[in-house]
Amino acid sequence: MATTPSLEQLIAMRKKEAEKKNIGSKASTIARYLGNYSTKREGSTKSSTGIYKDSTFDIRDTSWEDNGSDGMAAGYGTTVTYKGNVVFDSGGSTICAYVPGTWETHFDQLYKKASKAAEVAAAERRREIARQQSAREQELRARFGL
Repeated sequence: MATTPSLEQLIAMRKKEAEKKNIGSKASTIARYLGNYSTKREGSTKSSTGIYKDSTFDIRDTSWEDNGSDGMAAGYGTTVTYKGNVVFDSGGSTICAYVPGTWETHFDQLYKKASKAAEVAAAERRREIARQQSAREQELRARFGL
């Protein structure tokens, strides 16, 4: 006779499923590259927020870090809402909610688009860094007659 898993065991299995599917990281990528992304600094605290919304999804990803005089502290959280229902929520590395379902197909399609946008952004960053390095090198050559 098989024993029925306890509620705690079922929740642990569900959390592992969300981790395996990398839902939090995917949501962060969608919010950052397909949504509105902003960063701000107030004193020693830096925070960033990404928000993606469409007719079915509301994906929010936030992070902050504080480099105060007593050391560094940081945190992050991600929430995925589908048709008004929270289907994934995490705070730090703790998964607080995960409800698998048909929403994941559309979510994975969004992630593919966001990954492509991230690749384009990374290529643009590399080009900008190379341009800045070239400009700096030209400036140094001119300053030293080289």
